[in-house]
This record gives sequence, C-alpha cells and structure tokens, in this order.
Amino acid sequence: TLQIIAWCAVLYGILFVFDRYSISRKWLKWLTFAYVLGVFACTLTDTVMEFKDITAIFTNAYTGSGLSFIIYNSNVWANIILVAVFSCIILSIKKFNPFYYALMVHFFVMIVFASCTTAVYISAIAIIAYTLYEIFSKFVDRKRYAARLLFVYFSVLLFLFGFFTMMINLNVPIFVNLWSFMNTHIFKKDYSTLTSRTGIWASVFHLLCERPIDLIFGLGYKTGNAIFTRYFALQSGGFEARSAHNGIVEITLRHGLFGLLLYVSLLSTFIVGIVKLLKNKRYRVAYIYGICFLDILAHSVTESTMFFVPNIEATYLTMIFFLPVVNASKEKYFIEPNKDLQKQNTPL
Repeated sequence: TLQIIAWCAVLYGILFVFDRYSISRKWLKWLTFAYVLGVFACTLTDTVMEFKDITAIFTNAYTGSGLSFIIYNSNVWANIILVAVFSCIILSIKKFNPFYYALMVHFFVMIVFASCTTAVYISAIAIIAYTLYEIFSKFVDRKRYAARLLFVYFSVLLFLFGFFTMMINLNVPIFVNLWSFMNTHIFKKDYSTLTSRTGIWASVFHLLCERPIDLIFGLGYKTGNAIFTRYFALQSGGFEARSAHNGIVEITLRHGLFGLLLYVSLLSTFIVGIVKLLKNKRYRVAYIYGICFLDILAHSVTESTMFFVPNIEATYLTMIFFLPVVNASKEKYFIEPNKDLQKQNTPL
C-alpha cells in the first residue's frame, strides 16, 4: 500500500516532464516506435522459430495451445503484441498512416495464432474502432469520398467473410483446418466461467475476507500473489494460479480496498483529461487515446494488465497511454508561465 502511495507522487512529478497531452516529445515518440519495431522483429523471428507449428495449424496436425515465442505462456506473448497494436494507433495520432495500419493487421494475425481469446477480441475492436473513426472523420469536409470509403470497407469485410465461409463449406483443407484451430482455441472457450477465472476471483475475496485488515490494506505487493497461489492450490487440489487474471482484483489482492480506491481515483484523472481534450476540440487525440485506454482497461478484466505497478510493461503503458492525457488537466501549469513571460517581454 505504501508503494502505490509513493507511485502516485512519482506520477504527479512526471506530469511536469511531459509536454501537455500529446506525444510531442521526440524521445517518447521514438520509444513508442522502438516498441512497435521490436515486437515486429520478434513476430518475424517467431514465425521462423515456430514455422512447423504454423504449418501444422493449416494441416490439422497442431496439438499445442498457440504460439508463445520464447515466453513461457502464449497469453503473455499475445498481450505483448496487443500493446503493439495500441502503440501503432498512437503513432497515427496526427493522421492516418498506411504503414502502421498494415502492422496492426499483421499483429492481429499473430495474436490469432497465439490463440489468446481476450487479446483477439480486444485487438479486433481496437482496429475496427480506429478504422471507423478515420472514415467518419472525413465526413466533415469530404462526404462523398467518406461514403465511398465506408462502402468499400464494409464490402471488403463482407467479401472476406463470405469467401472464408464458402471455402469452409467447400471443404478446402487449409480453411477448414484454420477454422478448426480458431474454433477450438478461441471461440469454444468456457465463457460461463471465463475459463475458470470467476473461481479464481471468488477465492481472492474469500482469502481477503478471512481477515478484515487484509481486505482493507491487502497482502502486500510482493507477498500477495505468493500467499494466494498457495491458498488457491489448497482449495483446488494442487492447481497453482500464477495471478488473479484480473487487474482490478489483483490491485485489491495486493493493496486492499484502500489501494483500489487510490487506483480508481487515479483512473478518474484520465476521464478529466479526455473531457478537457473534448472541450478544447481535440477530438482526434481524445478518441484515439480513449479507445486505447478503454480497450486496455477491458483487457484488465480478464488479464493482469495494470497501470501504476513497478514493472516494465506497466511503466510503458502508463507513459504512453495515460500520462499524456492526464497532462491535459494540468495544462494551466504550462500556459500561465508563458503568459508571464509574454508580459515581461512586452515593451512599456
């Protein structure tokens, strides 16, 4: 709990380092680009490393659970690629960029091969939401052109869906085997319990409720997962859950309701930033950051993706997707000094 309080102070200090609410700092933009480039290089390497597994998917000889690169879990690998999708969207914040859009599609295909159900849905929603915004934004001054783009976009989607369905009905092996893989590893998951996640969440709260003080302040950042892993193993007959598979639940496990309240209050500052952007008519910035943030938050419901925790992934997410928008609510700190300087330089 003390760690999350200290982290709040650190974040507040970083607010003054960033340049308002966009990624105008060159080093921050290059950091985003480096992440995308790095993940892209890893996906190409993964294609070579697991090429036999990829071909096995199309020949119905695959027996694994999805591509995992060099990481111990395919879900973790899919989450890393998912953040690259969001990063591509942020890199297109000024205008539509075909290069980054092509990378988004590439990353989506790799997420499908990794077979992480949550990441597949979230990435699809993010790409579609971004695409529709790019099209509808053109209705302001180029209505006919935008209408044609919208027609072409949905026509292409319908064609691809119809073509894929037709190939399956014609029993074309490649398409049938690909659909079998997707149906087994993505669409036929246990949605009633979210692949046993609801049981994990219930166990977290049973553990915390055994001692009221744990429910209020949590079990600690380092000890929370270790204590819960042992507790859940005893309850489930030996199965050890590595995490709570829910960012909000995990915050509660580590920091209790007190830490959760701090976390939610920090997230509310993002909403204030979005409202500020809308008032200033920065609609594109507000929408792009908004869809990325909401998708990451939705992803946190089934995975342990979190802001404000001291690890590399969370620090990157905070810097790229959170702090620039929060700075919108602190804009006065940048404007007022400029006004003072202007007054000093004005001749008497």
